Amino acid sequence: MSIQQNVYDWIARKGVALSEAKQIQNILSKLYSLMWRIPTPVTVQQSLLKNYIVHFNISLEESSLGIEDFKTLHDLFTRQFNPKYRPIHRDEQAIISPVDGTIQNQGTIADGRLIQAKGIRYSLSQLIPSPLHAKFQDGQFLTIYLSPGDAHQLFSPVDGDIVGYTYVPGSLFSLSERYVNQIHGLYTLNERLITYIETAYGWVAVVKIGAFGVGSITTTYDATIRTNRWFRKPKEMIYASPISIARGDHLATFHIGSTVVLLFQKERVRFSEAFKGGKIKYGQRIGLSQKGFIHTL
Repeated sequence: MSIQQNVYDWIARKGVALSEAKQIQNILSKLYSLMWRIPTPVTVQQSLLKNYIVHFNISLEESSLGIEDFKTLHDLFTRQFNPKYRPIHRDEQAIISPVDGTIQNQGTIADGRLIQAKGIRYSLSQLIPSPLHAKFQDGQFLTIYLSPGDAHQLFSPVDGDIVGYTYVPGSLFSLSERYVNQIHGLYTLNERLITYIETAYGWVAVVKIGAFGVGSITTTYDATIRTNRWFRKPKEMIYASPISIARGDHLATFHIGSTVVLLFQKERVRFSEAFKGGKIKYGQRIGLSQKGFIHTL
């Protein structure tokens, strides 16, 4: 039985209130993340890494480093890709996957609600508790889950300018399929960081959702951002000078485990159907911007 399952079972048995459960989850996630960063003797660490790589079927050939270069499990989780194995789609109108992962859901934001799982929907305004959520009313969304075996680096899916972000403190419940199918509004309960990118075809929101074991989410564009601090409060920032970013540029790092939800404004994107419910790799095309509709998906 996993550590997180033991925690959930204990919470259920004790009847712990949601607010207290949130605190327990966040503290344990910090400790869990620290555990993966602790160096161990080389022989022990190499054995742990090899077992983990085999268990999750990780291809180190696709990494820019070899197993001997990873000093901790955290180094493996946050490994960089070898560009040879993650080419960026060349179509200028292509929207690319920002991560390696599994596409859980995609579709239209209808009546201000998004699909979490079969029979479960959640509120856009609760996902982004800011007036900025209105930009994505009747727009489109795509959700990608990062498994423990996926590299936890996140890249920009589009060309544009980073205009700001919204940070929302919250819980750190597991985002595995089991809990996504059981806990209503899960994505609106967990801690999240929303990055806004303005493109030639409107705004794109990259919603990074923390999960159990996530020590923090950090970004490349603002060194002051670090989630899951001991003392946290909501924050929204709109930059006086937007920060340019190119499609495929490094955007953020999940320090173990997470899910990404991409939001697009109304009628600005058409998704590729081929990846629905399947694995996707960073750099692959997941759709086309409105200006690219003349091309064949």
